[in-house]
Amino acid sequence: MGQAQALYNKGGPQYYPGQQVADLNGIQNQYLSNAASLGANGNPALNAATSYDANAANGAYLNSNPYLDATFNQAANAV
Repeated sequence: MGQAQALYNKGGPQYYPGQQVADLNGIQNQYLSNAASLGANGNPALNAATSYDANAANGAYLNSNPYLDATFNQAANAV
């Protein structure tokens, strides 16, 4: 009982003043750098897809297939 009282009076464990977590390694640092770049600059593939979708929605690709146009013209001329 005396030892328990002595431990209780001594207080709990003291806070460790040193570094609490491990340093990041090279791969983790590279990932964080790439994630920050992606957040700042956007995804190039997504930007290209968005541009293509906007062009398709605005009709930029209508009547622009030379193979289909040649096939249609050949059939129209034959009639």
